Amino acid sequence: MIGATSLTLKPSLLPMIALRLSVPLLRLAPKRWVRRRAAGHSTCSEGARGHLDRTARRVSDGTLVHARGSFVDAIRHIDPRRRLRVPTLVCHGEHDLSGIIASAAPEWARRHPLVRHHVVPGAGHLAHRDNPGATARVVLDFLRDFR
Repeated sequence: MIGATSLTLKPSLLPMIALRLSVPLLRLAPKRWVRRRAAGHSTCSEGARGHLDRTARRVSDGTLVHARGSFVDAIRHIDPRRRLRVPTLVCHGEHDLSGIIASAAPEWARRHPLVRHHVVPGAGHLAHRDNPGATARVVLDFLRDFR
């Protein structure tokens, strides 16, 4: 999983409050600002930033808010008793500023023996866009280990 949130590790109170507040705030914020802010927080490279901005323009405002709301709802229903039963790669960019992924990933790997955590250098939340070569190497190495 690249830039994913743990399904077994609940965020602490402050990040959870911020996540819940993000949905109504998204409804109020100017959409151009939301797209630029998302691109700035999700990517490190100009190419990836431009791609994200162009892609976000094709998605309706309602869809963006609905997707965020669904994500927040899923986070609210995390069950810490769940355990991953398959080898899982959790990787994120070194400069990932999106939510709690960078801070939660090491704990996720510590709690689950089948989870391998890797930080992609020179990348943000969209590690596969910012540093596709390094991301591909991490994924291929992981797959080779679990043939």
